[in-house]
Amino acid sequence: MNGRVSDALGLDEAERALVHDLVHVRLALNDGKVAREAMRDAEVDEFQTYAEWLKRELEANADGDTRYSVTVLHDALSGFIAIEPAKGRVTARVLGADSAAARTLAATRERLREERAQWVYFDRSLRLHRGKKTYFFKPIQRMDWTRTRALLDAVDIVIGGIRDERSRSHDE
Repeated sequence: MNGRVSDALGLDEAERALVHDLVHVRLALNDGKVAREAMRDAEVDEFQTYAEWLKRELEANADGDTRYSVTVLHDALSGFIAIEPAKGRVTARVLGADSAAARTLAATRERLREERAQWVYFDRSLRLHRGKKTYFFKPIQRMDWTRTRALLDAVDIVIGGIRDERSRSHDE
C-alpha cells in the first residue's frame, strides 16, 4: 500500500526514505516519548545503509569526478565515521571496533559527555572538518543512523566544507 501511495505521489527514493523514517523512527519520539524503535542500538545493516546513503549524497553534490571513502567504526555505544576523498571505485564499509579502538571510542565518549545538573547528562555528537576529510562521532541509537540522518549529515558536510573554504580565503 505504501509503495502505491508513493508511486501515485511521484516520490523519489530519498522522499520515500524521509517518509519511512518519519513514520517508523521520528514519530516514536513525538510528545516526549522515548520509544524503543528510535532509541534501540543501530544494527550493522543500518550502519551500512547509512554509510552508503551518505557516500551517495556526498558524491551527488560534488563535482563529477569526486568519490568518497566512508568508513563507520562502531562499538556497543557509539560510532565513528571517517569521510575522505578517494580515487577509483570505493565502497562504504562498516567495521566493528577491536579492543584498542573500543578504548579510544570510550575515551572520546567520556570527553563529549557533559553534565548539566546532578543525574542529567547529554550525549553529544562531534563533527570535525580537517581540510577535505571529515569525521563524525555519534551515539549508537538508531535515530542517528537512518537514511534521513545520512542525507542531513551530507548537507552538514557540504556546508562545513564551504565554510572552511570561505574562512581560508578570508585568511589569505
